[in-house]
Amino acid sequence: MDYPALAAHEFGRWYDELPDSADDLVHRRVAEPVEPAEHRRLLTLAELLELVVDFPRPVQLFAETKHPVRYSGFVEAKLVALLARYGLARPPSRYDSPVVVMSFSSRALRRVRADAPALPTVLLCKLAGLRTDGRLPPWADITGPSVRSVRAHPGYVERAARRGNRTYCWTVDELADLDLCREAGVGYVATNRPASALLRLRPPPTAPDDDAGAGQ
Repeated sequence: MDYPALAAHEFGRWYDELPDSADDLVHRRVAEPVEPAEHRRLLTLAELLELVVDFPRPVQLFAETKHPVRYSGFVEAKLVALLARYGLARPPSRYDSPVVVMSFSSRALRRVRADAPALPTVLLCKLAGLRTDGRLPPWADITGPSVRSVRAHPGYVERAARRGNRTYCWTVDELADLDLCREAGVGYVATNRPASALLRLRPPPTAPDDDAGAGQ
């Protein structure tokens, strides 16, 4: 389906005002949404980039290009052109870029590196294709193993870090796997349960003990 066909559908019919956590959308449906239908249509990448640019706090967006597709390298060309339109294709450095591009396709990442050398890239990889010594090709900055790979190869994240490579791990939904990633030193995780993941990885601060503070 093209965009006009998709835009004819409503994408927020079941939900009321946004809850505190996106996880809640999975567990409850509300018959009557608050926002008008025109505010519940398909969100385009251009609109998302506008939100990233205008948001008052720094936001880092991970954009994945999917392959194989019939459009081949046109996908990366359009992505880089769109990022350039919003001033996001040439960050000051790869370490503080608002946008990171990732793909399972090595050709895709080589195209991105050629067209936008300062954009950081993530080489996503399945268990069979993982370089267990932590090495990355020169056109990739961050390694992207599955959580299954991290489980199967203890010490992989540390070996990658010794080579200067950060780790992005997918898809981490179980609490035990979140603990594993935190202990291993994984820098980024992809999850379908963002609220649960944040609570596990960044628990709320505990209130100070009254007795302990009385003598200070």
